[in-house]
Amino acid sequence: MTRHAHHEQLIAELAGAARADEVAALIVVGSAARGSARPDSDVDIYRVVDDAAFDAALARGEVSWIEPREDAWPGGYVDVKLISRGLMERAKTEAMTRSARRSSGRPWCTIGPE
Repeated sequence: MTRHAHHEQLIAELAGAARADEVAALIVVGSAARGSARPDSDVDIYRVVDDAAFDAALARGEVSWIEPREDAWPGGYVDVKLISRGLMERAKTEAMTRSARRSSGRPWCTIGPE
């Protein structure tokens, strides 16, 4: 596992900013989260916000953006995506339903009546 100091510093800075912005959680994904990032890799994050904040951002078309961070490393940037608590809960429920269907031997996706 490879961790780069400039990625770690930026993630810590983003976490601090998220707390100030009343973001419920900051989820780091991708190579920086796996520890397989190259020195020039971006940082991929999900900002978890409440449903109202997500709906407002969606109406403005601002649920995904690239944030240049040349101050962190040459060519550096953060790939930001918003997700709401409600969307996370629905994803969890759907994943559990699919898992239960697979373990019961029933297909998780059907066409037509079951």
